[in-house]
Amino acid sequence: MDTIIFLEANQSGTSRDAIRAASELGLYTVLFTQKKQLLRKRDNFKEVHRMIYINDLHDEQAVQKKITEIKQLGAAILSIISFIDGYVRLAAHYSLPYSHVPFSLPAIGLMEDKICTRKILKDHPANLDFQVIDLQGKNIRVDLPFPFILKSPNSSGSKDVFLINSHDQLQQSILAFKKKTDLLLIEEYADGDQYLIEVLIKDSVPYIMAVIKQTITHEERFIVTGYSISPVYREEFFHKLQKTIISIAAEFQLANGSAHFEMRYSSNGWKLIEINPRPAGGAINRMVEKSTGIQLAKETINLNLGRPLSLRNKRQINIHTAYLTVPKDGVLKKVTGSLKAALSKGVIDVFIKPSEGSKLFKPVSMGHRYGYVMAAGRTVAAAERFAVQAAKEICFHVEEYKGQSAAN
Repeated sequence: MDTIIFLEANQSGTSRDAIRAASELGLYTVLFTQKKQLLRKRDNFKEVHRMIYINDLHDEQAVQKKITEIKQLGAAILSIISFIDGYVRLAAHYSLPYSHVPFSLPAIGLMEDKICTRKILKDHPANLDFQVIDLQGKNIRVDLPFPFILKSPNSSGSKDVFLINSHDQLQQSILAFKKKTDLLLIEEYADGDQYLIEVLIKDSVPYIMAVIKQTITHEERFIVTGYSISPVYREEFFHKLQKTIISIAAEFQLANGSAHFEMRYSSNGWKLIEINPRPAGGAINRMVEKSTGIQLAKETINLNLGRPLSLRNKRQINIHTAYLTVPKDGVLKKVTGSLKAALSKGVIDVFIKPSEGSKLFKPVSMGHRYGYVMAAGRTVAAAERFAVQAAKEICFHVEEYKGQSAAN
């Protein structure tokens, strides 16, 4: 039986969509996971034919043992793949004996490390001025002017990313980071609107699948609280973006694979915020499908299997997704208004993530977004208006508790 192994998954979002897509493609799906909570919810994962718990997915001996067991059951392994931060390169490494297309492990590793990304693009016009700080050094000096961005080299989902405006903020952040890491990355702050660009690379040619404008809320952290996608963009805007994406992909020597670029369209042109060697998570896969008819997760799997790709837009619909957060930490008692939101004008999808009794936190990372409302409109502005208005109908009833804040 033709089999694909997924290395880790979330309960919702692109990684879950990918497993469903693989099942729809007629593949036998196996999930290797470190998350015991997924095993407890095994009955909810109908699209996973076999779920296997492995204490440490980086333990190659343990992983290879499970792969051997699956093969002994008659599985013909076609690929090992991951859609989760920190596991993409690992999955590609495990998949080498079964790969149908050549993937560049070094390129994936470079993209997973934010310091390496900046160094590779050191002379590229889309790169930001940057500085690496060793927290073990005696004299820590920052040469970039305020404001600037300070982040952990391994940050994901906006966690451990700070906008620094003063020396006092810098010193407070450095003290907090000393408990977590030895190195920090400081980056120039770029102006302009921020976009998420979904890209598939086949035979060293990047194809832009979607350009998605982000709505960013900055309180304690930078949190993306909205996404807008329009299948049609100004020719000059898109041409400059395409040229930039092609040149960045060439610097990394990307041969085949998927990636999403976060970029700002600044007064000095396109600037790279970060690049990740996988499709974006959350609602992005569904947004792209609703807008263009292209299933990113499915086409990423087809690319990994060396199968033909379907990359042409089947429709052109303006979509906006408004994410839901809570204003305070607490325990979820109930959610109201989701049905009313679903019946609101333009709304095509409503998703509520947590169940009653879950601990919720005011947003300090992307993981503290607890659902979304997705809407379509004749224009992007109309789609955003419909989604935001419908989202106001939803209320998370949270009871405060005495516990550690997510920010600590």
